[in-house]
Amino acid sequence: MKTISLKITLLLSIILLSCGSKQLSKDEAKSIINQCQKKSGKEIFKTNKYTYGIIDIPDSSNANFSNFLDKHKKMEELGFVSINDTKKDNRQFGKSKNGIVEITLTPQGEEYLVGRVENFFGKLSAQFKSCEYKIKEVIEIQEITDRNEAKVKVDFERYNETPFFEESNEKGKPKNLIKTITFRKTTDGWKLCD
Repeated sequence: MKTISLKITLLLSIILLSCGSKQLSKDEAKSIINQCQKKSGKEIFKTNKYTYGIIDIPDSSNANFSNFLDKHKKMEELGFVSINDTKKDNRQFGKSKNGIVEITLTPQGEEYLVGRVENFFGKLSAQFKSCEYKIKEVIEIQEITDRNEAKVKVDFERYNETPFFEESNEKGKPKNLIKTITFRKTTDGWKLCD
């Protein structure tokens, strides 16, 4: 009877091991997240929307345009954009009686560009990297065995704040970002991005 019980225990152990029953450790979870970032070539970062290109100048009493231009002048001082003097608007459709200003990116500003969209009038909306995040620590792991998943709570820390960070919404947020990530359990072990 003892031999049968031992064989059953051994058989169950083999079955559990072959199904990837190994618990997910904090170090392993951190390593898997870092590997996924390297494999995809994508860092964890936040962006800031920034408008440039050909911009209509509204009525000179418009305070919003003054604030808009002040922000661009600050970026020009830092060497990220170039602001050309007011030009006469030669467009047939959508003419501005007050003229236009042309804001272009410098090569230094292009380094932070993540994506852009141009509208019909040449006005560009761009997304610039404002900061990056790296894993500070894995806080906790909750395995859900009946679904072959693990919910991993991770503390990401902000670093590498770019010049566009000052104008971003991210500035008012805490330096640390807590996210819950779902891992999958497979016969080859724990997976996140494969």
